[in-house]
Amino acid sequence: MDSRTFRSSIKPELLRSKLYYGTSLAFIGMLLWLYAGIFMPVEALKIWGLPLAIIGITLITIGLLPYRKLKRLVDQPNQVIITTSSLTYLERQKVRKEILISDIKAISFFDEGSHYGIILKLDKEDLLLPFFNARVERELNEWLLDS
Repeated sequence: MDSRTFRSSIKPELLRSKLYYGTSLAFIGMLLWLYAGIFMPVEALKIWGLPLAIIGITLITIGLLPYRKLKRLVDQPNQVIITTSSLTYLERQKVRKEILISDIKAISFFDEGSHYGIILKLDKEDLLLPFFNARVERELNEWLLDS
């Protein structure tokens, strides 16, 4: 059976911007911890120590989690496998959606800054496959025309 596999890709500038943003938030969390540890008296830390620790951990987590998710996606990309009869979308090596080729009305590319991917127009819904580039959209359309 003839099939073709396409993999998602993360724009380097998106990865870089998430890293800078995340590092900035994590740095603020660390500064909060340092300030509390160095300048706050012990009596104030008895009251404010736990809330400040939770706020610091939250800032670090909120900052670095989006970068970690994108980095994981770079290491283990999403996949679209197309055959003569179906299109299968895999996320983290698990099948998330399987669509018959006859159900696909159109394929288009969507790009708005950090949000981009392929939109599959189906009978009753539109399905966004995130982080696939315009080249994949072109090749999917060529594949559909040829089959």
